[in-house]
Amino acid sequence: MAEDPPPDLLSLMQQYGAVHLYPLRKKARTPGTRADYVEWLRQRVHEFTEIAQAEGLKAPGVDDLRED
Repeated sequence: MAEDPPPDLLSLMQQYGAVHLYPLRKKARTPGTRADYVEWLRQRVHEFTEIAQAEGLKAPGVDDLRED
């Protein structure tokens, strides 16, 4: 999902996700944009991939997501 986010990602994340992004922009918190959610997802994929690799785990599709 992080590599090819659906067009309705923002509404899906708000409806089913427990994460609601309100980034600080120009000293005011505003609701997150689709781009904010995509970046957040990509960061989590990267983090969890690194954790899995450090633990010696290999999940299906990890090679496709790795940023070398």
